[in-house]
Parts: sequence; C-alpha cells; structure tokens
Amino acid sequence: MRIDTYRPGQSSALAAYAEREASQQVALSAVEALDPHTSVASGTTPAFRQILARHDVRSISPRDFSELAQSLFEAGEISAQELQEFAQIRLEADLAGAHPDEAIDFVSLFEKKYAEQQEKLAELEKQAGPAGISSAERESYLATTRRQLEWLEKLAAIHEAGPSESIDALV
Repeated sequence: MRIDTYRPGQSSALAAYAEREASQQVALSAVEALDPHTSVASGTTPAFRQILARHDVRSISPRDFSELAQSLFEAGEISAQELQEFAQIRLEADLAGAHPDEAIDFVSLFEKKYAEQQEKLAELEKQAGPAGISSAERESYLATTRRQLEWLEKLAAIHEAGPSESIDALV
C-alpha cells in the first residue's frame, strides 16, 4: 500500500496504514488460534538450526525462501502466524522485482525498505507542519518492516552460527 493513498474520512495516510495493519493482525491471530502449531522459542532448537544451516537469507532465491518457511513450519519450528509473516517477506521480494529463482540478499532488501520508510516519514513530518505525525502513527508505519527485518537478521545470525551453535533468540 502506498502511504499517500487512503479512504475518504481517514485523517491521514498513516492512519489508513495503521488500520490495515490492525485488521491483518486480527486475521493472523484468528488463524493461529485455530492452528495447533505453536512457536517454540524459534531458533533455540537443534531442528531449527539444522534447517537454517542449509539456507542463507543473505543469498537465497525467493522460491527457496518459501521452501525454508514451509520446512520450518512443517517441523513445528514456527507458528502459522510466523509462516504468514514469512509469506509477507516473500511477497515483498516479489513486489521488489526479484526473480523467483535468482538468489538475493533478503536482509539488504529489507534494510533498504526500512530506510526508505524512514525517509518517507521524514518527508511527511515536514509536510505535516506543527501538528506533525504522532509517535503511534510513526511506530505503526514502521512496525511490520522492522519485525520482518528482525526475523531476517535472526535467520542470518543462526545460519552464520551453524547447526551446533546456540544463539539467543532475537525476535
């Protein structure tokens, strides 16, 4: 969603984004409530690390990233909600024009996206004048990308540590 598009009656584009995010969270919570899979302190189990040892999110194709997510889910290492978050990460790669079978650096992709969102917020704050943008709107706008980037950084750190190393969960 472009931040500068919103429905009539909404006070700002950031409010529209926050409303969309809230409705997605409600849907994800409902899916997870129906699913017996629960997250197991992701990244702390040997199975999680074994799966990550074979996948480097700094050099992985979008198709292989989807397979990574599915493997983690089928092994019971991530919840249905986390699988949905991984699907959103894949979707962002697709929207960025990544070829499904060509390796990309997912961490760099999301670092760039996060930086662009921060720049867009700075522009909007200048345009908003003295009223500015509330910290809640700012946080809501950045939250999803920040969470996705944290996931990717965690996956990269676990991959780099290898299958036998223990690592504290970042997310």
